[in-house]
Amino acid sequence: ISGSREKAEADRQIADLRIKTPTRHALASSLSGGNQQKIVIGKWLAHGAKLFIFDEPTVGVDVGTKAEIYRLFSTLLSKGAGIILISSYLPEVYELADTLHVFRRGKLVATHGFHTASHEDILSQALAEKQEKTGGQK
Repeated sequence: ISGSREKAEADRQIADLRIKTPTRHALASSLSGGNQQKIVIGKWLAHGAKLFIFDEPTVGVDVGTKAEIYRLFSTLLSKGAGIILISSYLPEVYELADTLHVFRRGKLVATHGFHTASHEDILSQALAEKQEKTGGQK
């Protein structure tokens, strides 16, 4: 990639993703956590990614950055991308997901469509131990 194309791509990503930086030359490590996450997403976009896996993407970011991350999710989806969101913050999952998969100890235990399960059902599925009768033994 040419230097001029690289600079143009950096400027475009900074604008499109609303990365708050004093200059395109600033080190990512000097930026806030939310802006660092946006840089990573920008790199994925520049390489043409169509599936994004976000693991606890809003942990440790302020409310404004959280809203920007949600806006970014919406933009990605509108461009035909898929998102796998891994989050232990259930209100976030309820707000963003159209399909919810519940895992316990690394195994899929339930799948729910958009708003088809209660909070209690999901917690029970995620936290409950498998109940099996074993002749009185655990």
